[in-house]
Amino acid sequence: MPPETRMTVQHREVEVGEVRLHVAIQGEGPPVLLLHGFPEFWITWRELMQSLADAGYCAIAPDMRGYNLSDKPKGIESYSWTHLVRDMRGLILALGHTRVQLIGHDWGGMVAWSLASRHPELVERLVIMNAGHPRLLARKLRKPDQMKKSWYVFFFQLPVLPELYVKRRAFTVGWLRDWAMDPASFPDELIDEYHAALLRPRAARSTINYYRASFRNDAIASRVPTKTLVIWGDRDKALDVGLLDGLERYVPDLEVVHLPDAGHWVMADQPDEVKRLVLDFIPAPNVASQPSSTETGS
Repeated sequence: MPPETRMTVQHREVEVGEVRLHVAIQGEGPPVLLLHGFPEFWITWRELMQSLADAGYCAIAPDMRGYNLSDKPKGIESYSWTHLVRDMRGLILALGHTRVQLIGHDWGGMVAWSLASRHPELVERLVIMNAGHPRLLARKLRKPDQMKKSWYVFFFQLPVLPELYVKRRAFTVGWLRDWAMDPASFPDELIDEYHAALLRPRAARSTINYYRASFRNDAIASRVPTKTLVIWGDRDKALDVGLLDGLERYVPDLEVVHLPDAGHWVMADQPDEVKRLVLDFIPAPNVASQPSSTETGS
């Protein structure tokens, strides 16, 4: 990461109920909350954060519970949908905001779906990148095509072995580069940062517990009244494009943009197009519904 970009990012610790979350914040203006997936952390949003800050927004990218520098509570139940949604609601309020633009990818996208469904008053507009609506994904996982793509979801239900698997640097290299359209999107120094995050105490188990908890809890996302943009990389090796079938039943105000030459890491595969789509979709800073606040209350 260029040093000038790193210097403009502020890092804070925010108490959110039972956990303390590490949060990266860049820029001043209306808040945009960005939620990462597996096996990532806040750094996955570094380029989009810079673009949002340059455009006059305050980009807020937490390490979700269990990841990187955030708290890692013990037990599978600690990673249920209820806890994950409560964290993000608590973070928004702890930072002094009443509404945000919400962006999520992969697991972060599923939490974003659930937050917008459970607490629509907090979300002005929603952007989802390659993340199935939890109810549609739960049904799709029963189909052979998605079961084959999601082999790892079932593997992660095993004890101990998955943790050993994800601690290997070869896992990080393969998971990120093999799913990227251009492996150069994940240079060695970035791979090292992702790998180091997974090696933090209890990180491997905590991140895997997201998958274990999802098999033990019903998805809480249902109807999403928020105006929503879905950006979908059609060459995703993990998620079938059929996950979008029937989405309009849950999201009446929906726009879907397919990127045929992007895969699961859509923001790495086509960063300029993703930036353009996001900035065109969310309200301009001078017409956003609330001013920025950067008080953390932490």
